[in-house]
Amino acid sequence: STAAAAWTISSKNGCEWIEGGGIVPGIKSELNSYRAELAGLLGQAVGFQCLLPVLPQTMAPPADSLVIGCDNIRSLEKTVVSRHKVNGAWKSVDLVTQILDIWSELPFQPLATHVYGHRDERIGPLTFLESLNVRMDTLAKSIALRRLGQSQRLPQISFLGYGTITVGGNLVSSRLQQSLCD
Repeated sequence: STAAAAWTISSKNGCEWIEGGGIVPGIKSELNSYRAELAGLLGQAVGFQCLLPVLPQTMAPPADSLVIGCDNIRSLEKTVVSRHKVNGAWKSVDLVTQILDIWSELPFQPLATHVYGHRDERIGPLTFLESLNVRMDTLAKSIALRRLGQSQRLPQISFLGYGTITVGGNLVSSRLQQSLCD
């Protein structure tokens, strides 16, 4: 089983954007929509981190201008908690802590916004965030389909959050990282 994530950073009018994605690390039993959406939120945070040197340093963006949207509300809620409230027993704590660490290093904070998923299946026009969500779902699906059939493992290295631990080449994404840090 393969899970993939996709993310985008877009101007308000959608005329300019960057996007990316990849395969979600983890063992088969832990690959789900919650973890995939967290991986997309992590990709987006890394994108902002990479863009920071080229952004104007004169003033922070208005509080409502940096919107992060996600259709998994549980994933979205985890990305805006205080770092000291992180519980090592949380599912996908490896991704959550990486996201929190990146946002804590940036000079601005996102406005977390829940986007209702699969809105393309209803009749009527989509909002801007809904259309971005549909586009990212499509990109994630294409990444997963390309990955199927490939057996090469991707490196699992991170210096943020609690880091990563592999056992027998499989990423451990449970609370083991936290228990080793305690």
